[in-house]
Amino acid sequence: MQKKLSVLLIIFLLAGCIGNKTYTWEIDGVKDHVIYVNCSKELNKTDNDFGVECPIEVTDSTNLIDENGNEFTIKDLNKGNKVKVTLTSSLEIKTKGNYKATKIILLK
Repeated sequence: MQKKLSVLLIIFLLAGCIGNKTYTWEIDGVKDHVIYVNCSKELNKTDNDFGVECPIEVTDSTNLIDENGNEFTIKDLNKGNKVKVTLTSSLEIKTKGNYKATKIILLK
C-alpha cells in the first residue's frame, strides 16, 4: 500500500512540473499565420510588464472556435481580441520562439 502511495505521489509531482499550456491573452497583432501576444507575465512569472511579445503560430491543425463552438479563421482575429490559447508546449524563457497553438478560443 505504501509503495502505491509513493508511486502516486511521484506521478502528481511530475504532472505539476509539466507546466501550464493554456493561457488567456489579448492579441497585440496578427500577421500571416501568426498571432502576437504579450506573454511577459507568463515568461517572467511576475506581474511586471516587460513587453515580451510571443509569436503564436496558427497551423492548419489548430482548432479555431468561439465560445459557442462556432469555427472561424485566422482572418477573423484582430488586435484587441481576447483569446484562450492552448499551446503544444508550455511557455519557457529558454524556448522563446514561435509557439504553436493546438486550440484558440475567441472570447467575448
